Amino acid sequence: MKRNRVKSAANSSRQAGFSLLEVLIATAMLATIVTSVTVVLRTNIDLWQDYQVSQINHDSAHGVMRHLIRQIRQCNSVVAISGSSDDTGTLELLMSDGTKYVWNADGSDVYYGEETASTILGNGIAALTFTGYEADGTTETSDITKIQLIRCHIGYDSPKRSPARQQLESYAWIRAF
Repeated sequence: MKRNRVKSAANSSRQAGFSLLEVLIATAMLATIVTSVTVVLRTNIDLWQDYQVSQINHDSAHGVMRHLIRQIRQCNSVVAISGSSDDTGTLELLMSDGTKYVWNADGSDVYYGEETASTILGNGIAALTFTGYEADGTTETSDITKIQLIRCHIGYDSPKRSPARQQLESYAWIRAF
């Protein structure tokens, strides 16, 4: 019986808890885990933000293209068209009611309006080009009296993670043809 008392007395004099070394190791492990989780979450947030910017630019470019093609198909004639190598394209169309619609790009935005392009139609668009074609659909022309088909080309940039410029292209016949 004495022997059991001695052992329990020795155990009771020892303090319960962690040693300094155990606390330091646990703190270092916790710091490593928190840092890893923070890096992973920050990377995912950056990717999500890039995706949102890319989607906004994509939607803007498609909206501009749909608008242009719809108006080209309804117009009677071309009043003015910029050269096919001009990334800041300009297009003027005469509609059946006598209204003249104008589109103009400035390197980041596309503007639209009657008589003068003053209302923003889309942003984030780096290039807008127009090419006129004769009635055969293959011969390029800059003579506005011969244009029956217009090729619209839109280039828009993606965020920094995807450096390639995205491209949209569509052709539309003029209704009067």
